[in-house]
Amino acid sequence: MNAAKATIHSATRIRPLLLLALLLLSACASTRYEHDFRPDTDFSGLQTYIWRSSDVQIPGVDIERLQSLADDALQAQGLVRDPLAPDLLLSLNAFTRQATGGSRGVGLSIGVPIGRSGSVGIGGSRALPPAERQEGVLVLDVTQARTNELIWRGTATGISLEHFKLSEEDKLRRIVERLSQQFPPE
Repeated sequence: MNAAKATIHSATRIRPLLLLALLLLSACASTRYEHDFRPDTDFSGLQTYIWRSSDVQIPGVDIERLQSLADDALQAQGLVRDPLAPDLLLSLNAFTRQATGGSRGVGLSIGVPIGRSGSVGIGGSRALPPAERQEGVLVLDVTQARTNELIWRGTATGISLEHFKLSEEDKLRRIVERLSQQFPPE
């Protein structure tokens, strides 16, 4: 009996942890990451950078805060911020866009049993217009300083606008880290 109680007690402690893990995973699950680059670029010798320009069109979001998050992520990858002799010029842009997602519909179905194994069903459905919502977008452009050519662009789309709040900085930090981890391309 004590073993059964211990198993139940252990299971009730694990459930909240599993729920928390699922919520954390779903928080970033809707964010999509893409990158594009010039295939003929040799990224091996590019180690220093400076911010060229940045723009934020999301109310209440400070560009210095976003750049600081990106600095942390880039420096964790071995890049060094060097205003005197940069190999790379970086630009970070944050904006919102109208996103349309998912299909929505309303359905009705009625089933009536007849006899031992037969049944009659009546059904119907109606499609509703897709849901529209505002989402955040981050674009990180990397330009080679020597040639002034864009050599890499990373994009994170589908970001919940809630993640741009100061209280959600850890979520935004993870998004910026994942975006910058795509650079340099392999």
